[in-house]
Amino acid sequence: MECERVLPRVRDAFAKATGLDVPDDRLHIVSDPGIDLLMKAGRVHFAFKCTHRASSTALLGAIRQLQAYRAGSEHVVGVVVVPFMGEVGKQLCREAGVSWLDLSGNAGITAPGLRVKMEGRPNIHTHPGRPQNLFSPVSSRLARLFLTHPQRGFTQAEIGAETDLHRGSVSRAVGAYEQAGLVAREGSGRGSRLRLVDYGLLLEAWRASYDFNAHSRMPGVVPARSGAELLRTISLRLEAAEIPYAATGLAAAWLLQPFAIFRLVSVYVAQRPPADALEQMGFHESERGANLWLIEPNDESVFADAKQTDGIWHVSALQAYLDLKDHPERADEAAAELKRRWLNPEATSGPREAL
Repeated sequence: MECERVLPRVRDAFAKATGLDVPDDRLHIVSDPGIDLLMKAGRVHFAFKCTHRASSTALLGAIRQLQAYRAGSEHVVGVVVVPFMGEVGKQLCREAGVSWLDLSGNAGITAPGLRVKMEGRPNIHTHPGRPQNLFSPVSSRLARLFLTHPQRGFTQAEIGAETDLHRGSVSRAVGAYEQAGLVAREGSGRGSRLRLVDYGLLLEAWRASYDFNAHSRMPGVVPARSGAELLRTISLRLEAAEIPYAATGLAAAWLLQPFAIFRLVSVYVAQRPPADALEQMGFHESERGANLWLIEPNDESVFADAKQTDGIWHVSALQAYLDLKDHPERADEAAAELKRRWLNPEATSGPREAL
């Protein structure tokens, strides 16, 4: 979305949402790489960043640029402009403290002396066809590969071998990642290599789009005095039943690093445990009061890079970080600590040696 082309529509949408008069001489196209339009309203400057896509990747990129532009200035209000803002985008803007405006008539703008919330208007910018999901079970294998090896470059043949995807799937996913600016190509021809552009952008874009509920979850109650005791019991029962498993969520975060006690244990299982194994666990299926989630994943790659700590299998820090998005208790704090200690290109922390 070229802001010069849509400038009148941005001005009209902003004026309608805020009730502020926006003369032509107050709204300017800016050459700064961080923003596209700047509007002066008294002491407050509204900085607009336009993107024609409302994907989490595009939005996070726009949000970062606005944050960099307004750094150190309390008089600049950043506003992301998109054709239509979805729920994920609204959440990303709220968390970043950035306002938003869409050209379908919706807005969420906060400024000194101004608070606007307009929602419910339909998307008038729909296009035929279905946009490619960068984080579908197939495409997300690329995200996992590049985040696990952020310093490496890969040929498309190597990506196929590492992700166990056939050539056509790799080609489509790579093309989408290049178009989104997540990876960049070095060289040309078959020997060209693809490298990650921005570790943090890819990580947060994937988490924003991640849907834990896409997995098949069986909640239940198992008698236990603590989450740690329950985790130990379930791991032993699953091993006895010869069912591959890996703890995730709060339990995995606790295994990966010292953190607060937890009640809910969530465990990926390669298959649903048979009735006799569930009986031996003391498992009673129930959503109410559940302290155990047994999860059959929609893609086996959740088990990638699983490790053992004190004899208990758990997912990687990356997978635990994704899954914590939809967990209760102190999941947000656990996710923040995982990200700080593990999820950056220079992370060196290791798991605890014992429970």
